[in-house]
Amino acid sequence: MCVHEFEPYLLVVNCAVLFLFSCSTDVLFGLLKKAMLKRPDLKLIVTSATLDAEKFSSYFNGSPIFSIPGRLFPVTILYSKEPEQDYLDAALITVMQIHLSQPPGDILLFLTGKEEIDTACEIASTHKRASAIACVRSGEC
Repeated sequence: MCVHEFEPYLLVVNCAVLFLFSCSTDVLFGLLKKAMLKRPDLKLIVTSATLDAEKFSSYFNGSPIFSIPGRLFPVTILYSKEPEQDYLDAALITVMQIHLSQPPGDILLFLTGKEEIDTACEIASTHKRASAIACVRSGEC
């Protein structure tokens, strides 16, 4: 979308949510900075655990920085030994192996976008239903 095509949307935008930073989001931040000059009522909230807050604050004319402390949990990071042809499938298989072989706990899987997240959730949900049916049939619940 060209800048002049984006401008009509500046009149109706109230909220923008970005999941990953990329070249596209860099362009969007530039457009939002321009929009904030035209729309003083427009508020922009950027949240991230990894961005350089001072740099962002400076870019957005000294905007305030709020730090919200989080809690740290022990994390085990697992990597595959070789590149995977279908990394989503390999990641989901790994998640299921961990789930079935380890004591109860949380598993955090990083994926690249909404489409992959939706696919992963759908596959996990299908697997969960299939496991429940097998459990009921075998009587090993």
